[in-house]
Amino acid sequence: MAIIKTLELRNGLVAKNAYVRVDAFYGSKASISFSANTYLSREAFTGTDTLPAQPFLEQDMLEFTPDPGPDALPIWVQCYAHLKAQDRFADAADDIAIVQDGENE
Repeated sequence: MAIIKTLELRNGLVAKNAYVRVDAFYGSKASISFSANTYLSREAFTGTDTLPAQPFLEQDMLEFTPDPGPDALPIWVQCYAHLKAQDRFADAADDIAIVQDGENE
């Protein structure tokens, strides 16, 4: 899973339809920290037949208090919800891709 949004990067360049994904998260019931990495596109992240995968363009580090309840969404889903609650990522489109082994990213 990832989100897609046109973003102005911190260096002033605009990345049209940038691919933003939660690449790592850690924490406890009290606090979750996670990294949201911005790639030029999904193809830049995954690579193609003619272009190897590219590094992320920039990284955002975020933190929130998770819902640890028995009916709570998985932590990675809560990370995306928190990410999309930020002004910079508001109105981003969800991108749910299927990886080669048939599991969701």
